[in-house]
Amino acid sequence: MVDDFSVDYMHLVCLGIVKKVFLLWLGIFKKAPVLVRIQSYVILITNHLLSINLKITCDISRKPRGLNEVLGWKATEVRIFLLYTGPIVLKGILLNECYIHLFCLHVAFRILLSLNISEKMLNFNEKLLIHFVEKFEELYGEKFVSQNIHGLIHIVDDYRKFGSLEKYLCFPFENYMKFLKKNVEKT
Repeated sequence: MVDDFSVDYMHLVCLGIVKKVFLLWLGIFKKAPVLVRIQSYVILITNHLLSINLKITCDISRKPRGLNEVLGWKATEVRIFLLYTGPIVLKGILLNECYIHLFCLHVAFRILLSLNISEKMLNFNEKLLIHFVEKFEELYGEKFVSQNIHGLIHIVDDYRKFGSLEKYLCFPFENYMKFLKKNVEKT
């Protein structure tokens, strides 16, 4: 089902996995590994994100907000962080293993958002996502591995079935959800 596919990327990856990683880094989850926490760098990362605002083009609907506001980030903001700003602002700050781990997800989704990927590249991407899932447990602990994390393994199959994720994005509609919910409640 195409609708489920587009929701998978937005909810599974952006609002599920990436936000979970944020919460682990910020120590919001109790028992998050101490080695991965970055609370002392939140202001530095926030300042870096805010300084990037001046360089963000008008075709990006939401400008970066600080990491101190991550609980309120919309899926679009998380997507921009994963695909564009995150690798820049986190370099040299995150534990190197965590940085490389997130970078694997970044690369995987840059590929999955491309058109007409070769089977060889899809096979590479599949291995990259399997590596991400296995490394997630190693870095953050088995107790934080969820169905969302496991779901990454199957997203390449969705690409094979439906094509580029870019064709099925829900992000443009995210800003209208409040309006839609309000009108649905009236009926």
